[in-house]
Amino acid sequence: MWSNNVVSFAAKYGLSRRQALQLQCTAEHLIPRSMGGTASSVNIVAACAFCNHKRHARLTAPEPEAYKQFVQQRIRRGRWLPASLPGTLRPCNLA
Repeated sequence: MWSNNVVSFAAKYGLSRRQALQLQCTAEHLIPRSMGGTASSVNIVAACAFCNHKRHARLTAPEPEAYKQFVQQRIRRGRWLPASLPGTLRPCNLA
């Protein structure tokens, strides 16, 4: 993930700007603010923009532990976004 320079990140890993934008570091609220989640350190983790948006694109966001297991299962099968990108990127997972 990157937080401040998409151009150098994309160049380093041989990505297009569009691919690199999906790997921008975002703050993921484990319990959404709309459901009473706070902006505290126990409720926020780092997640790439892709993971953050995919989780909340569902009608109901899965619980953090369930989503972590889902992501890890997809990674093992090679079916998660970063697995399809060039270079030595490591996919994020909600920890």
